[in-house]
Amino acid sequence: DAATGRKLNLGAKDKKVTLAADGQTDVEWTVTVPAAQKIFVTISIEADGISDGEKNAIEIVPQVQEITETASFVLGGPHGRKYYENQLKTRIGAKDAVIRYEEYSTLDAVRKALAAAERPVNDNMIDWLNALYVNQTRMKISEPADLDLTAAAVATLRSLQHSDGSYSWFPCMWGSDMLTLLFLEKISQLSRMGVAPEGLETSIRNAIRYIDGRIEALAGVKNWSYTSLIEYFAVRSQYLDVPMAASVKNIFREFLTKSEKGWQTLPILSKARLTNTLLRPRGTEFARSNTESRISTLAESLADYAVLNKTVGCYFPNAVMPFRGLMSNELYAHAELQELFWAVGNTRIVNGLQQWLLLQKHNQAWESNMATADAVFSLLSHDADDLRLGAVYYTYKAPMQNVKEAANELSVRRTFYRDGKELADGDALHVGDRIEVRYDLWSSENRSFVQVHAMRPACFYPVDERSYGSSYFYKEQTATGTEYYFQLLAEEDTGLRETFYVSQEGVFNKGLVEVESLYAPEYRGHTAGGIFKSE
Repeated sequence: DAATGRKLNLGAKDKKVTLAADGQTDVEWTVTVPAAQKIFVTISIEADGISDGEKNAIEIVPQVQEITETASFVLGGPHGRKYYENQLKTRIGAKDAVIRYEEYSTLDAVRKALAAAERPVNDNMIDWLNALYVNQTRMKISEPADLDLTAAAVATLRSLQHSDGSYSWFPCMWGSDMLTLLFLEKISQLSRMGVAPEGLETSIRNAIRYIDGRIEALAGVKNWSYTSLIEYFAVRSQYLDVPMAASVKNIFREFLTKSEKGWQTLPILSKARLTNTLLRPRGTEFARSNTESRISTLAESLADYAVLNKTVGCYFPNAVMPFRGLMSNELYAHAELQELFWAVGNTRIVNGLQQWLLLQKHNQAWESNMATADAVFSLLSHDADDLRLGAVYYTYKAPMQNVKEAANELSVRRTFYRDGKELADGDALHVGDRIEVRYDLWSSENRSFVQVHAMRPACFYPVDERSYGSSYFYKEQTATGTEYYFQLLAEEDTGLRETFYVSQEGVFNKGLVEVESLYAPEYRGHTAGGIFKSE
């Protein structure tokens, strides 16, 4: 017994075996398994004055397992804590169950998502802009900002700007349109928050001068398409107080005319940028008689892409497909869309987008970066209501074979296959069978830090005994099963497969497969138990 050190009674400990050269045979002992988690087995062999031996640790999985099932809900909804407690009690009906209740404030979690920015260690323009943007946004949410970091970031960003006004990732690289636009957009957002740093005024003018030059170059080709300038004017229109050269004004007017046609096939984010570009010149020389009707038509078109429901709020599937980047990620896109629908007064979509963003924070670990700052700014500057969530945890003990399948926003289904055919209940196994096991996971949302604990019957021996990592997950083989760790488990369906040999005869528990969000542990599920007979 590994816990007490007590030797177990095996009856006759020594057994004599006669083997031919290269032969093999089985040697068996019967042991009453103690109420322990592990036993040590030492086997020694002696023949013709030569001895050898080995010591193994055997884990003991209790037949009675501790199971936790959960129910989660939005506070203020149609049902509260007692309703879900009674549901779990009625469905499971376990004796001596332990019930625990927790509440979460998603808006508080959003505020805490912006950790203090760290000072970059080199001349990486993106890192310095990120540090400045996060540091200044923290001031907006009444968190302490590092004024020394602000001064250092301003000085570094001024020094990293090329003589033509452009920015590059590192000083030795060519100037990048995208990074120059990124700089201008983030400084504009800080200005709208009222936390823009001083000292970048010349850098802003130089960057605008560079972008105006690039607009002239892109519009200088014959039959130029307005789609090539959507991103440029989406940013340039945030600086209409900075005068445009006559040539750029003419291009902007032509852009506004050309974009009246063909906009229906634009990707969601491009369409949102075009709409925001039309919103900004209100009351300026660029406003037109049909501007308001165009804004209304575009907003209605975008609203058709919205998925609205009471559970997840409102989101736009594939809002940033087919490309993703610093100015085209999910948080950025949904923050941009929230700003648009706020401007046109569509309260239903704004509230739904806020709920979706808050739920993303509850389900995922946000890094302290520009995308997170975009989401924080979008939520806090548009009067987002706190989304408070409740969760009931129901913990009980039950024999594994009696456990029934359960899920709360995360589920797992396990199926067994032999020779490509699914095994039915009651099918017998045979020593030497090769069995494929499939785990079908389903998640209602993208979730950070998800673990799958897949127990296996004691008669199963894995074909692949390795533990290894991939860009998808980390897989760890243990003595009693397989652990899978996902840094991010994608929304909807994910499939896993393992293959085993049937190694011994007997009656065996199938074990359970459990999936759990370690980041938000109320989201979890498990398979049903069962029995295998091996012959």
